Amino acid sequence: MDFFMERALTLAATARSQSQSFLATVQRHEELAWIDDVSRFAESGYPQVFIVAISVLWIATRLFHRRSKPSSPEYRAAAIKWPWELCAQVSRGSALAFLALAGARGQTPWLNVVAVGYAFSLGLLRLINDLHWRHIALHQVNFVLSTEVLILAASAALPCIEATSTCAIATPVRGGLASLAVAVLIAITTPREWVPPALKYDVPEGYETNEPAPEETCSWANYYMTFEWLTPLVWKGARTEITVDDLPRLPWYDEPLLLLDKIKKARLRGKTTIWTLFFLLKTEVALMSGYISTAYAAELIAPYALYQLLSYLADPQGSIIRPWVWLFLMFSGPLSRSVLFQQYVFTSTRLVVRLRSALTQELYHRAITSMELEDDIFAAKGEAEKKKAGGETRRSTPAGRLANLMAADVQAIFGARDIIMVSMGVSTGTVIGFVGLYQMLGWPALVGMAILLFAAPMTVLVARLMALATRKARRAQDSRISLVSEYLASIRAVKYFAWEDAIVKTIEDTRANEQRDLWRVSLIYVTLNQITALMPYIAMISMFTLYVGVLGQPLTAATAFTTTYLVKTIRRNITQMGFMSRNITNAMIAIGRLDKYFDTATPLEKYPEGTLQIQGATFRRHKTASFLLKDLSIDFVEGGLNVVSGVSGSGKTTLLLAILGETVKESGSITRPKDVAFASQTSWLQNDTIKENILFNSAYEKVRYDNVINACCLPVDLREMEHGEQTVVGENGSSLSGGQKARVALARALYSKAPLLLLDDVFSALDAKTSALLWERCFCSDLLKGRTVVLVAQQPWVAAQADIAITLEDGEIKNIEQNIGVVRQPVAVAKDIEGEADNSDSSDTEVETQTDPINDNNKVADDKGTKDAVAQEMKTGGRSGRLMCE
Repeated sequence: MDFFMERALTLAATARSQSQSFLATVQRHEELAWIDDVSRFAESGYPQVFIVAISVLWIATRLFHRRSKPSSPEYRAAAIKWPWELCAQVSRGSALAFLALAGARGQTPWLNVVAVGYAFSLGLLRLINDLHWRHIALHQVNFVLSTEVLILAASAALPCIEATSTCAIATPVRGGLASLAVAVLIAITTPREWVPPALKYDVPEGYETNEPAPEETCSWANYYMTFEWLTPLVWKGARTEITVDDLPRLPWYDEPLLLLDKIKKARLRGKTTIWTLFFLLKTEVALMSGYISTAYAAELIAPYALYQLLSYLADPQGSIIRPWVWLFLMFSGPLSRSVLFQQYVFTSTRLVVRLRSALTQELYHRAITSMELEDDIFAAKGEAEKKKAGGETRRSTPAGRLANLMAADVQAIFGARDIIMVSMGVSTGTVIGFVGLYQMLGWPALVGMAILLFAAPMTVLVARLMALATRKARRAQDSRISLVSEYLASIRAVKYFAWEDAIVKTIEDTRANEQRDLWRVSLIYVTLNQITALMPYIAMISMFTLYVGVLGQPLTAATAFTTTYLVKTIRRNITQMGFMSRNITNAMIAIGRLDKYFDTATPLEKYPEGTLQIQGATFRRHKTASFLLKDLSIDFVEGGLNVVSGVSGSGKTTLLLAILGETVKESGSITRPKDVAFASQTSWLQNDTIKENILFNSAYEKVRYDNVINACCLPVDLREMEHGEQTVVGENGSSLSGGQKARVALARALYSKAPLLLLDDVFSALDAKTSALLWERCFCSDLLKGRTVVLVAQQPWVAAQADIAITLEDGEIKNIEQNIGVVRQPVAVAKDIEGEADNSDSSDTEVETQTDPINDNNKVADDKGTKDAVAQEMKTGGRSGRLMCE
């Protein structure tokens, strides 16, 4: 009886074991079913037909599109060298021969032979000497060969990863697969052919290129993995000092003119800055999103392979995939992640360069073509009301605000380039990590997820507080930069009057306010980092406690190591979100400031071309200005001297700005010539040589240049300078005196060929003797013949010799005196004005009054009344001729 019972129990145990083994076999077969499905689909022929059809349609479309476009200029293209071409043709021919043999033996579908034969024939046809055809055909050859490698590998090699399968690939198929792999390897390592851009469609007018940059001809492997085209530069830098000429040529698509043209078109489409940047950089944004999402997904291949490898070591008999697959994935996963992440860095850095170049150019062009913003558009409402009430506020200037936009705000925008990494890559990696945790731990993973999600609202709240503090700090930064810019522009006056201590104290007080606001931002930032760093640890402790303590599950090696890796990855992702929140906040604030600037900037008035004439016009300096030029009607004398005078604040400078289009015209009409030269009362000079400031990008004409130099009394000044006309004037002419700056600015206006000259009180920075000589050489000569001059001047002897003298008072015309055709006379300064000349050091003044050839035709006798007027002005102003000119 006991024997039969024992026998029955043995049979039952055997049946149970066989049943479990059968179920395990069925489950294993179901898990591997996808491999058989993929292999059968690859052998069905549908993929081959599909890729060949796509290739044919693509070629036809490109050829039709090329025929509809005008031919581009012929340039010497960079073609593939014959050793690379020969190796590529041999590898394609070998692949075709091997697959044809395999097809004849029935070891591979004939459609594989057809696809490879199509690629081989296309590779031969591309040798026809047509640049664009070679370029189109080469892309399709590489496309077909690459997809054929994947199809052949899926049909022949994929079943070999099964642990229970016997891998037996036919020799012809193996040879064909190897030949195709070699052909693809040659394709990705071959230097690329270069096709010149179609100039009428791709680059702005006036730009030409006939030479490729190294980046445009390097191989795909070098471009995406090794960046080999920079290797010569790196080696040269290791041996010698690198100069600008040693840097590689920029590719045509990175030229600043092209970027400016693109951002202008994008601004018309996008309106706001954020949409403008999206339309401008949408290709870079799409590439960055793809690279970083794939990189974060590839990063999790290694922990998955680690989990499977540890499971195999724990139970080798239960494995369904060969272990070398997991070892390969543990190697290729991090490698792929590294390559993809470096491509993300490369693309994002290129985005930064293009964004900075385009935005800076757009800001410059908008500032040049718009009226100057007098009001602080970035001031808070409370500060604006305080300013209107006359209270003390932080000061900022238009130049300082514009400089801050070009520096701090543009930098804040490209500093948030990793918003793509946070929104796409971090989110992708975090979601995949959560799914993996749930697969291993079950519902305890949901508890950890809830803890991490609970931290999100706290992070958002702290980020909002940081945004408010950042806006306040940015306004303080505007004030500091405005002060520093203003003081640097007047550094000579500051040193002359010994104002250093007072100015240093003012800047230090402004900087202290800025530092206080920045300290508040830093404290909030530290709080945000602590929240993002602490919550993942709490979540990890909670998950392990519930998994072991509540569920009673043991922590196996596979589960423990993989969970630790995933939690570490998720914690890093959450930390990156917190780290980037500050940059994202700064970028959004900067975008808002740029939007406010572009919305507020008022374009210059565009006047009809014609002679200078104003009819019933009313002008306002800006939209909120209280001062008006009211109901002006002036017929300026064409080709004559038009003098505008009046007391300070009467609107003289505003009238010149109105002619320039720098004011808001509320009514009336105005016409003027297209080209205008302007010399402002406060001289503006470039940080360049005196000669370049006078030429101002105009062609150099020696006779004209020498006449202008002499007329502006500059020869003696140039002789006393060590480098003469090549002297660098410094920032806004800081190395020159006030009179020298005024005369250089006047020379720039005179040298131009503009038919209309607007001169704003050019005599104000000169003493009476220099003014008299400047008057003689500029206004009493043929230098201004045929040019309309509008001169703001306070000297009565100037108005007396004008063709028309306009007197303004409170923005209205008080008087207009016409004296058309008057012959302007030189003025002579009295040798002795009540003993002033006797007390003056003769070496302090050297005014040469010899006749200049350009003045011979209009030389007239000195007028005693004019002499007396000049002498009276010198006596009243207490000024003597102390500037030297010739």
